[in-house]
Amino acid sequence: MKKTLKIMIIVMVLLAVLSTSVFAESAKKDAMPAYLLSIFLGFGTGHFYLGSSNAFTFLLLDGGMLAVEIIGYAMVMSAAQSAIESTYTTGQVSTSGVTLGSVLTIAGALGYLGVRIWEIIDIFGQVDKKRAKGEIAQLLPKIEV
Repeated sequence: MKKTLKIMIIVMVLLAVLSTSVFAESAKKDAMPAYLLSIFLGFGTGHFYLGSSNAFTFLLLDGGMLAVEIIGYAMVMSAAQSAIESTYTTGQVSTSGVTLGSVLTIAGALGYLGVRIWEIIDIFGQVDKKRAKGEIAQLLPKIEV
């Protein structure tokens, strides 16, 4: 459990470093990578690509919600294992921990879904702001009739 959490934190930090250093130069050229990073990868990578101030917020929120979900799932599995063991040893079923673990798992999943939707909507707003300032090239030519 602790090892998985450490690995997840290391991966998130590496993603943040990679997205800021590698993509920083081409961020003024095209908005499509920001859209793709936000939609398919998350963790604020599209915002890091654009240099947005919301990038670290989304990194923390995505990671936090996933951590809550994983902790809740681990609590449910641990409670289920101890319930099976106590059934064989004492003959009584113990379900302590299942309720809290289930609540954490569901809350983490719903929170993660909400943060991902917010992140995807926000990336379009960030691109529009940067496009209005002239920092990002237009995706389509403006055609006026």
